[in-house]
Amino acid sequence: MVRSVISRLLCLCFLISALMIGSAKEGAALGGGFIITSVPTPNRGSIFFNNIPFTGTAFVSLGGSGQVPGGSFYFNNGILNQSAITPAGLASLGYIGATILSQDGADSTYAADGYMGITFTARETVGGPLYRYEIALSGVTNTQIVNTRVLVDTTQPTATIGALTPTGSGTFQASITLSEPSTDFTVGDLSVTNATATLTGSGTSYVATLTPQNNGTIELFIPAGVFSDAAGNLNLESNRVSTLQAVTNAQRQIQAFQNARANSLVTNQPKLTQFLQGSGSGVLDASVTQGSGYLNFASDPARPVWFSVTGNWSSQDDFDNSYALAVVGAHRQINSNLLIGAMLQFDYAETENGPASVDGTGWLVGPYVVAKLPNHSVFLEGRVLYGQADNNISPFGTYEDSFDSDRWLVQSRVTGEIKRGALTLMPLLDVSYASDDQKAYTDSLGNLIPQQDFSLTTARLGVDFSHPLQVSRGEMMLTGGLSGIWSTTSGTGTAPGVTPIGDTARARADLGLDYRLENNSLLAANVFYDGIGESGFENYSISLIWQMAF
Repeated sequence: MVRSVISRLLCLCFLISALMIGSAKEGAALGGGFIITSVPTPNRGSIFFNNIPFTGTAFVSLGGSGQVPGGSFYFNNGILNQSAITPAGLASLGYIGATILSQDGADSTYAADGYMGITFTARETVGGPLYRYEIALSGVTNTQIVNTRVLVDTTQPTATIGALTPTGSGTFQASITLSEPSTDFTVGDLSVTNATATLTGSGTSYVATLTPQNNGTIELFIPAGVFSDAAGNLNLESNRVSTLQAVTNAQRQIQAFQNARANSLVTNQPKLTQFLQGSGSGVLDASVTQGSGYLNFASDPARPVWFSVTGNWSSQDDFDNSYALAVVGAHRQINSNLLIGAMLQFDYAETENGPASVDGTGWLVGPYVVAKLPNHSVFLEGRVLYGQADNNISPFGTYEDSFDSDRWLVQSRVTGEIKRGALTLMPLLDVSYASDDQKAYTDSLGNLIPQQDFSLTTARLGVDFSHPLQVSRGEMMLTGGLSGIWSTTSGTGTAPGVTPIGDTARARADLGLDYRLENNSLLAANVFYDGIGESGFENYSISLIWQMAF
């Protein structure tokens, strides 16, 4: 009843004011223009605007319902209180799901007030887009109608994280791409497991760098609701990326080290057949090859006490390996076709893989035997060695741990010599077994690194040849050979992806020149290709060798 009376009274005032003024009139606040108008609402209702400086009357009425912003309006230079605008009142005008952001009614005097209005968000259809509305009278000396409708950004921003990739310095990096720029996205928004994080970038493009700290899987993701876009929408949860570290990485590094050390131990063993062949001189021997190097120094093998020092270095994939072997031995010749002895070996091996490294110092000891078939140029040799090693590992290049190993080496070789005129053929068969068993240990992070047992078995069957070439001084020999190699690796507790477990077979071809000078020094060049017949594997080398006798 009261609202009806007020509405009628207002309409009467509007009419009187219009008749009296008829045009715009300067005035104080909310008085710059004579305004009586209305705009439609989504359901064809009306919003009324009124500003009459002559009478000091101003209001914004939604649908003629008597509701005015802020719960009051100016009437005849006074304030008349009314109910505030409500979501229910807006719903009656077709604004669905309205949220009132602000409303400002009469809050000063007509002469000093500069704004009367309401802002809210709502939809015009069910499930339709969200809009932001502002409906108001604004301006102290030149009042204007404000009637805006702006589409609201309601799309929550997303973040996409790329794969964690090693940097080569013990850390991992992942790219982070935001669907839209954000000014409040920080490193504190990252959820990281078993690592610490730093964050660089801006706008929509970032890079997270993770430093491993603990055992197991490193995981990275961005939880929901931790950063916002320009419209204030909070983000959705990102995808999760992870990588296995600590235990698995240590196992992989150790297994690659075991494989490299076992291969080097087998290939650097001193040849024992020479003790019955009686070469009778010491040797200083050095070579450099593509991807590997070799150094050898040995005493006179005809003496019952002998020593040998060898070393080589190589690279395969991302692993760089170096190895040194020192051997001292003594034997007793039973007869012209048999000798029995014992040897003690010391070795050092190192494998590097980016910032990660493994090295070990060890020893092996055991008997050996060399025999020659009577009346035949056929030589047999064999040895059985057992030893241990002290090893160090830095799986990330940050901390270092130690572990122990037990090792075995069993090797036998048969070599023949067949002359066909100037051509000499030397058939050979070499069979070796090497094991390298890593004992379990606890690393610096408190993780148990389980035991890994590794073994390598190789068999090489082939024929070498030599043929003299005519030169004016010294002796030159064309050398070469062709051999087949069969090898198998096996193990327990090993990590996949480093060493192939199973059988492999391939062939190797050699070709070279040996030039022996008059002072008995030797200059040799050799090229070989290894990997014939095995898919995905090849190894080739060009080498130069210099040997000085003394």
